[in-house]
Amino acid sequence: MPTIQPILALLQHAANSDKAIEMAAYMKNQFDFLDIPTPLRCKLCKPLFKETATSQAPNWNFVEDCWANPYREMQYIAMD
Repeated sequence: MPTIQPILALLQHAANSDKAIEMAAYMKNQFDFLDIPTPLRCKLCKPLFKETATSQAPNWNFVEDCWANPYREMQYIAMD
């Protein structure tokens, strides 16, 4: 059962902290951002999604952990 730690570590490594501040301001500081553009986020997450695609049931713990994370990109992963 996957945890959010590996994907969060990948996203944090690819983060752009200067742009993240701009994104947070753009969203009226409602969310924390890593500023990972959607194409890069999808590329980074693809192996995880491929690995779990054979599972019949959604991993709700993973989805809830992603959603509870303060970074908006993790919430996007929960929706993906």
